[in-house]
Amino acid sequence: MRLLIAVASAVLATTAAARVNAQPALWDPGTGVVPAQADMTPSEKAARSDLEAAGYSQVKDIKSGPEGITAKAVKEGKEVAVVVDSGGRIKELRPEQ
Repeated sequence: MRLLIAVASAVLATTAAARVNAQPALWDPGTGVVPAQADMTPSEKAARSDLEAAGYSQVKDIKSGPEGITAKAVKEGKEVAVVVDSGGRIKELRPEQ
């Protein structure tokens, strides 16, 4: 009986650990940003990757728009608004004056 309980406990613990490890991270501990990638289109995910590869961090507010994929990100310590066009080119948007 004790063996059966021990085996059942081990199986339950392994199953629970596998479920926890299979879930995506809810936030990036390095930046504190919630990625919410489940709600992103493949194009938005690609734009996020392009921005991160170009040295931008804390990428957020990613949205598809007429110019391309717009987002807010941090580069060189400053938050900037950016757009990634269909060719993957990144353009920083000037703040409205």
